Amino acid sequence: MGDVRDHVATIVLAAGCSSRMKGALKALLKLGDDTVVERAVKAHLAAGIQDVRVVVGYRADEVAAAVGHLGVGVVKNRHFEKGMFSSVQAGVATLKPDTRAFFIMPVDVPLVDPSTIRAILAVFEENPRGVVYPVYRARKGHPPLIPGNYIPEIMASAAPPDGLRGILKDHEAEARGVEVDDEAVLLDMDTLKDYRRLLSYGDREKIPDGKECRKLLEEAGAEEPVRAHGRAVADVACRLVRLLNNAGVRLNGKLVSAAALLHDIRRGEKDHARAGATFLRMHGYARVAEIVAAHMDMGSAGGESPTETEIVYLADKLVAGRCRVSLDERFAAALERHKGDEKVLASILRRREHAEKIKKTLERIVGCPLEEMPLMNPGDPAGETLAEG
Repeated sequence: MGDVRDHVATIVLAAGCSSRMKGALKALLKLGDDTVVERAVKAHLAAGIQDVRVVVGYRADEVAAAVGHLGVGVVKNRHFEKGMFSSVQAGVATLKPDTRAFFIMPVDVPLVDPSTIRAILAVFEENPRGVVYPVYRARKGHPPLIPGNYIPEIMASAAPPDGLRGILKDHEAEARGVEVDDEAVLLDMDTLKDYRRLLSYGDREKIPDGKECRKLLEEAGAEEPVRAHGRAVADVACRLVRLLNNAGVRLNGKLVSAAALLHDIRRGEKDHARAGATFLRMHGYARVAEIVAAHMDMGSAGGESPTETEIVYLADKLVAGRCRVSLDERFAAALERHKGDEKVLASILRRREHAEKIKKTLERIVGCPLEEMPLMNPGDPAGETLAEG
């Protein structure tokens, strides 16, 4: 059946006129270097969804131009004034016949993390039945992943009083939620006050510098071997970031460096990845915490462009202690140690598969095998420099 992402689409709803935004069009407002609609699209591309379609209506040409460089589809809803459900139907009508499921992504929920989208996909892949919602602290958020067999009902419906929500409510018994550590699934933007709240949320994604990382490691009681391993992983990760950014990818080197330095901050504790993430979140470093939480195991990997999370994940698998190693060397010992435990072996092989997928994506972008990239020689001590951006 292949990768589930090959048969999953995303419909970004960006056709509305933003009537409560006092003349501003929410899709074209800026969040950092991107527009809101770009941020919404990029999250799905980074999660490996190749079939992304943006439904446009009001000021259609401007919104389409904002995403033109991303290579996504654009669907014009000529009846956008009838409301959001008309945009849902316009987007759904264009889906491929073999679509197994599709995300509905309102443009005003633009800060959802790619890891959340991957987590939803992983749940659907295990059991492709019913809608899958992201859930943050017991509250359902966006985007829902809707099975393809709901398409005929959606297309046959006149605009129900509650829109798409009304249709999905009739299938609530089949629906499932996946717990995510991503408050952004609840952060929508209907007013300028909401927009300012989103800007503040982005500003709260603080990144500790080298000095702050050392203080955090000291407070956590991390021993020198753990710190040395973190410095080595940071060096490899930052070299990978520079190679990718030189090839046109836009990765945050400071974020990668901090997460790599701190990824084992709670090494020695049970489920140290989760424990480390909790520690960092308590200190206000939510984005770094998300990467640390995923450095041992990821829901899925291998999108069109590597994320900061994937770079740290791969770099950690390329360093043993302080020495650069190949993926074969990194996983050989674990496979040998657990060769009698099928459950553990399956987990190890899954982690290796994720690392291989990220490696292949990186090689495609950079244009040469990982082994030929200017990192350092296998077996040599890795460097200990920090990225500068």
